[in-house]
Amino acid sequence: MTNRFIGLLLFVCLLSCQDKYLTAVSYPATGTLKKDSSSCLPQNFSGTYWAGKEMNDSNFLEITVNVKTTGTYTIRTNTVNGISFSTSGSFGFTGTNTIKLKASGKAIQAGVSNFTVQFDTSVCRASVTVLPAGGVPPDAVYHFSGAPGACSNIVVSGTFPRSVVLDTFNKVAVQVNVITAGAYTVSTNTVNGYGFSGKGVFSNTGLQTIVLYAKGTPAAAGTDQFTVNGNNTSCGFSVQVVNPVVVTGNDHFPLTGGSYWTYDDLFNAGDTMMRSITDSVNIGGILYKQLTEQPRYGSPVQSYFRRQDTGYYENTSVDKYTLSVQFSPKIVKDFPFLREYLNTGDTWSSDEYIGTATFGQQIFIRYDFTCINSNASVTVGGKTFTNVYQVALRPKIKSATTYPYNSTSEYTETWYAKGIGMIYTKKINNNFTIFEYSIRNWQVK
Repeated sequence: MTNRFIGLLLFVCLLSCQDKYLTAVSYPATGTLKKDSSSCLPQNFSGTYWAGKEMNDSNFLEITVNVKTTGTYTIRTNTVNGISFSTSGSFGFTGTNTIKLKASGKAIQAGVSNFTVQFDTSVCRASVTVLPAGGVPPDAVYHFSGAPGACSNIVVSGTFPRSVVLDTFNKVAVQVNVITAGAYTVSTNTVNGYGFSGKGVFSNTGLQTIVLYAKGTPAAAGTDQFTVNGNNTSCGFSVQVVNPVVVTGNDHFPLTGGSYWTYDDLFNAGDTMMRSITDSVNIGGILYKQLTEQPRYGSPVQSYFRRQDTGYYENTSVDKYTLSVQFSPKIVKDFPFLREYLNTGDTWSSDEYIGTATFGQQIFIRYDFTCINSNASVTVGGKTFTNVYQVALRPKIKSATTYPYNSTSEYTETWYAKGIGMIYTKKINNNFTIFEYSIRNWQVK
């Protein structure tokens, strides 16, 4: 009942302001930059900054943004000493986001350059040291927060499954107090078949965070103790290695008869949902598998899926995955929601669907997909899954051929585990959670 009520409110709002909504180029995000009284927190400059040398892809500034409302953004600095930093994109979630601002230009002279970063109405300052042309950066002087005991303010990211090769999503962020800017090389000891390392140049002094990336394959489950070593400083932290779920299938969306999946409803606490393959159905001469979805309360709902080559399709009303508009009469097509053999960063789009909205206007709908991670290791419902596809779905609409497609402010992220199927999904619309489910149990035949 709650989901339907929120959806109705959003739909009524869209009807009342449809002209403005459909012709606007974008909705800008709002929020604030994380800072102390004036300095950006953190202000991590990546790469080395030499006088007289053009900036490249290794030169960027990381900042943190507290997003209040989702939407598009452009964040930039002023130009100082021939250098500036900027980036553009779209925030799909509210809360804390870390953003990379790419450097451009060529530093004119050596010394400290002070930049002003601006987003929405928020402003903070960041400083970088430009080294003399042709010089070699000296070794930095710094110490780890918490040294020589346990590292403080340390963040371990990623899931660490036994017998799975670690990648760049497995990392640890270490807080450092830099006394003198310069080069650093930091690494841990090797424990249980893996370790962490990182290197770079501190371009400014003060508290900042460096990232060490994992390398190797954890050999056994358990708690591993690491010591991170730098230039005359060290501290310790621990990592938990877990046993992953063992599967034998290869499909990220199994369609075998008799298979079922049960989910916990994280939005309506205490509710559950069950999905099962219950039949085969011929639609227009094409064979589909019937998936029956049974919520804890209410009547079952049937959906129809098939796989062709490497693609998975749902035969459904094309407005099913957006609350922004509904077609009358309904348009039913095959919806390309997933593919096999994905790589991180892969994108694809649905066909362009054109129909008459319930309020009488012709509307165009398109769905854009992005594979956020093609080989994730995640823990859901107390179980660790490997070989997971994390896929983002964003609906787009417009009201005329000559207009650009606009975001509907809806964002759905779904995780598909190899050999199991959907293990997690969440939809957000204008910062409201519409639904969120995580897998509880399953049987794939």
